[in-house]
Amino acid sequence: MSDEIGLAVAHALAGDRAAAVALLRRLEDQLAKTNTDPFFAATVYAALGDADGAFAALDRAVKRPSGMVGGIKADVRLEGLRSDPRYAKIVSRLGLPV
Repeated sequence: MSDEIGLAVAHALAGDRAAAVALLRRLEDQLAKTNTDPFFAATVYAALGDADGAFAALDRAVKRPSGMVGGIKADVRLEGLRSDPRYAKIVSRLGLPV
């Protein structure tokens, strides 16, 4: 699955929105059926420029045991979200310095 996430992010960054969204839909289906970490969906939404989708996925990641969300400040895939006030709120909810 991590290959699909990377591929979805790559498609989004290359401007192939349709391919990225198709992979994201598959990922969201997996999230609904399995214990897949929603943080991964957040990275794809961020690459697509969909801050609302990214923050919704990050919110889900914070609410459940997520091994990945703790690295939110270091993950360059989320760079475009850092100026949004919701980013500081997510970081604060994790108990990390803003």
